[in-house]
Amino acid sequence: MPRDLSLGNQSIGDRTSLHVNFRTDYAMGEIYFPQVGRENQTGGRPWRFGVWVDGVFAWVTDPAWKRTMRYRPETLVTDVRLEHEGLGIELLCSDAVDYHRDIYLKRVTVVNHRDTARDVRLFFHQNPFLKASEAQNTVVFDPELRSMLCYRSDRWVLASCALDGVYGVDHFAVGHKEVMGLEGVWRACETGRLTDLPVQHGSVDAAVELDLEVPASGRRTAYYYLCFGVSEARVRDHNARLIMLGPERVLERTASFWRAWVASHRHHFGDLPESVVSLYRRSLLTTRTLSDNSGAVIAAVDWDVASNIRENYSYCWMRDGALVANALQRAGYESPSSDFFAFCLRVLEREGRPYFMHKYNPDETVASSWLPRVGADGKPQLPIQEDETAIVLWSLWEHYARFRQMTHDLREQVYRMVFPCADWICSYRAHGLPLPSYDLWEERWGVHLYTAAAVYGALRAARDFAAVFSEADRLARYRDAAVEVRDAIVANFWDPGSGYMRRMLAVQGDGTLSGDDHECRKLDAAAAGLIHFGVLSAVDPRLVATMEQIRERLWVKTSVGGIARYENDHYHQVERDDLAKVPGNPWFICTLWLADWDIAKARHRSELAAAKQTLAWVVERALPSGLLAEQVHPYTGEPMSVSPLTWSHATFVATVEAYLAAYERLPA
Repeated sequence: MPRDLSLGNQSIGDRTSLHVNFRTDYAMGEIYFPQVGRENQTGGRPWRFGVWVDGVFAWVTDPAWKRTMRYRPETLVTDVRLEHEGLGIELLCSDAVDYHRDIYLKRVTVVNHRDTARDVRLFFHQNPFLKASEAQNTVVFDPELRSMLCYRSDRWVLASCALDGVYGVDHFAVGHKEVMGLEGVWRACETGRLTDLPVQHGSVDAAVELDLEVPASGRRTAYYYLCFGVSEARVRDHNARLIMLGPERVLERTASFWRAWVASHRHHFGDLPESVVSLYRRSLLTTRTLSDNSGAVIAAVDWDVASNIRENYSYCWMRDGALVANALQRAGYESPSSDFFAFCLRVLEREGRPYFMHKYNPDETVASSWLPRVGADGKPQLPIQEDETAIVLWSLWEHYARFRQMTHDLREQVYRMVFPCADWICSYRAHGLPLPSYDLWEERWGVHLYTAAAVYGALRAARDFAAVFSEADRLARYRDAAVEVRDAIVANFWDPGSGYMRRMLAVQGDGTLSGDDHECRKLDAAAAGLIHFGVLSAVDPRLVATMEQIRERLWVKTSVGGIARYENDHYHQVERDDLAKVPGNPWFICTLWLADWDIAKARHRSELAAAKQTLAWVVERALPSGLLAEQVHPYTGEPMSVSPLTWSHATFVATVEAYLAAYERLPA
């Protein structure tokens, strides 16, 4: 189930982060604290919201509700409308995570569509898996605050309500869940009255109730909020601050903060339609809220993909992070990008390697991996994707080239990260090319076109940093190695028989490279890396031939359209028979890469039309809220895999920036 709404903050005081997701049915799906992607405090179970009206109860997840789930324009505040014809009411909801403190807030306006006064009771359910565990949790009612406290060790949540300036709940209940055959106290909500049970421990849940009378054909507004902290004192402080400001001011200041942030740099959008501009700004907001204050950029926080093997995307892949940082750089945002590179240096020195591992947790530790450390021949191999190391170096140079800020932090990053990694990249080669590693799709071991292109970009970046710091010996070494890599790419990856660039070379038993087998010669959208990292000109005949075949053979020939990753892509594969029609599911990233090429080869504004159409295609395939999944169903266009995917949003930002740079540069 995709996440239609995703909210987060920049909690400055504690350097913690709070992130909240809502599912398509408006259930609260994930709550990450104290870092984005670290410790899902819901354990993948929903925190529910229900309403009782004149003796009839309904959860907002019931199919009888008509839902509209969007954001207020240019903010991280939601605009949700729920209408229930049978109950005769409408709920107008706004959700936000306070930009400065770890407070989640929901405003609920109950609209009465009948001409008699209504007895309405709102029920809010807390389902804590604090520190990502159902064990050893406590829920207790605090009579002084008239609020519910959930805690385990140094994870605390305060749940409360507000109505007409009065803070606290009317009724409450606690109970056990998923033990001894018990479903949870949320079932008690369905009776229409909670029985004020004050404390429970173990595997527990809690619910709070707020009662209000809504006048005939009238409306009432109430608030529900959650304060998160590492101690009881901290959540009490958040609660006191919210009461002092008032919930309405918290909502409005959060909306104002994000509105100012997202409009602070780019003000001219050429001939792009408002729909593209809106998604561009939504993408900026989404990438920022999925970037933890530690600097880690989390790929996705959709927990549903964990259902089979208890694994998900809540990690920092250095490739994704570096490309997100680059997109934010291009949009003019220096700070989140700088935080990411600081994170990279800390990770590198913590592990003591001159290269990055598969992926990392937000706390800078090595994350889970499916890349083996032994090859098919029984010999040791590095469980890495070398492009991840290379792209960090390339992105850091792009950052410096754009902002030109010579700081102590940059010097440290160059001497303690760029140069050691570049030295390793130079040594980790044979035949002029990188030694084998896993591809960017994390599926195949070999020497890959995209990896080699990224290595070329990294060596050029290291060369340029060496020039900046007057390191003549390093400059010559990195320059010569870059030339060798580029020459080897052209010599080894071009397949004149097929008329396009091979995606990989396989290592033979004697150590030689071969690109003749079927897997090596599959057409792969990642050939666009040749453009991104400057290996070939956009009008080089070999690149032109490759990209034209990608446009023809990897385009999904249904009403949905879009570019597949490569021929016969098995990941979440829908179509297995007619691969000429559907070579794989369409990916936003790969489709936008085609637009990048259209932009790079344009010599006149009129030649940007194809890229503009691609941007419109992305807008049409986004969720109504503006969030982008990883891929979409080739026949229905419904989101597949995770949503939102940070990489998808960052790629949209980068492509829009490339389009606008070309629009400003090219003759009209």
